Amino acid sequence: MVISIETIDLLLILAWLVAYMYLAGNFMMIAMERKIQLSVKDWKASVLQILALLDRTDNPDSYISARVHLVGAVLLILAPMAVSLVRNA
Repeated sequence: MVISIETIDLLLILAWLVAYMYLAGNFMMIAMERKIQLSVKDWKASVLQILALLDRTDNPDSYISARVHLVGAVLLILAPMAVSLVRNA
């Protein structure tokens, strides 16, 4: 059985998607547990609520988990862009 480049790319994309959904989904569940109200109209209040979720003093129980999940989700969003830049360079 020969594994082609397309198969490897497909498996990497699938693994990336699963990891991203895990991290982003868990961060959203943490935000929902804290009953964070997100709105586009009042985005400053939304940002302040997310920062409070990531703060050690405001959220002593799960701030590390929230930080890991948010940073992981952001890195996984930026990773495909970096990979495409490297491949096309």
